[in-house]
Amino acid sequence: MKLPNAGSAQIDETKITEYLLSPAHQGSSGKAGFFAALGFNRDCWETMADALKAQAESHEVSLVVQTAYGPRYHVDGLLQAPGGGGAEIGSLTLGVLTLG
Repeated sequence: MKLPNAGSAQIDETKITEYLLSPAHQGSSGKAGFFAALGFNRDCWETMADALKAQAESHEVSLVVQTAYGPRYHVDGLLQAPGGGGAEIGSLTLGVLTLG
């Protein structure tokens, strides 16, 4: 199954700049280093947003978890890095996508 409404997914800038790419964020500093090694940075956060949207649109949902706020979707697959290459990641839509 594909992620429902993936084509209309929205990603808030602060979820990338202040969470995924922020070495100062206590809960995500490991993520910031991982994504920086792939070539993502806070100054060009839109590049990461585009890569996350592409990953969400092109890979299958591997698991759906029902929460009090509605379903959360696990999407596993290659996240394309800015300079080529990439990394296989698994995510709960990384907690950053809002599906419309």
